[in-house]
Amino acid sequence: LDASQPASVTTDGAGAVSSWADLSGNGNNAASLIGEVGYPSASLAASGKPGLAFGPTNCEALQLLDVNATAGWLNLQPGVAANSGFAVLVAFKCDALTNNTVSDWNDLIGNGDEGSPTNGFLMRYSSAGILQAYLNGSFIQKPSGPAYQVAVGNTIVMAFNYNTNGAYQFWDSKSGTFMLGTKAAANFTTGNVLKLGTTQNGNRYFKGIVGEVKLYNRVLDAATF
Repeated sequence: LDASQPASVTTDGAGAVSSWADLSGNGNNAASLIGEVGYPSASLAASGKPGLAFGPTNCEALQLLDVNATAGWLNLQPGVAANSGFAVLVAFKCDALTNNTVSDWNDLIGNGDEGSPTNGFLMRYSSAGILQAYLNGSFIQKPSGPAYQVAVGNTIVMAFNYNTNGAYQFWDSKSGTFMLGTKAAANFTTGNVLKLGTTQNGNRYFKGIVGEVKLYNRVLDAATF
C-alpha cells in the first residue's frame, strides 16, 4: 500500500478514504473500518509527501486483512502453517502522542485483543514514544531515550520480521537498531481482523499519517529485510 500513488486511494469525494488499493496485485485492498481516515493529509512526511491521516478527532482505522486472510497470515502453528513466517513494514509520521485516562498506548498495526494485549501481533508506541511489539503476550520493547523514542513530527519506518523457527527481528529507523529474540511458532490469530490505526481498543489509537505498508507472508532473508 503506497500513499504516494494517489490513484490507489479511493475517497468519498470529501477526503474520507473508502479503500486503499493493494499494489502487489494480490487483492488485499485496505477498507474503511472505524471513523473517517483522510486523504490527502494536511500533514506531510519528511519526504514532503502526504499520507493517509489517522486520529484527527479520535479513533480511526482501516481493515488491512479480513479474519480469514489474517488467519492465513498469522496462524503459524507447527504442522499447520504453510508460510515460513511473516514480515511487516510501516512508514508513518507521528502528529501527536495519544495519552488519555484509559490508555497511553498508540496502537499502529495489529490484530490484538481488546483490553490487555495478551494475544495476537501488534506494533505500537507509548505516550512517551517508547516503541513496542508483541506476539501472544511476549513484549518486545525498545529502550527509552531521545535516540529511540518517537517524538511528534518524526517520520519513521517500523518493521518486524518473524521466522517460524522462532527468531524475530524488530527494527525502527529512528534508532536504526534491531531487537533480536525468539518466540516459539504458534497461532498468532485472535479472531480479529488486521487493522491499521488501532487494534481492538478504541482507547488505544494512532494519531498521524501513514505513507506505506508492506506485508509479506514469508520471513524475509536478512539482506531483503
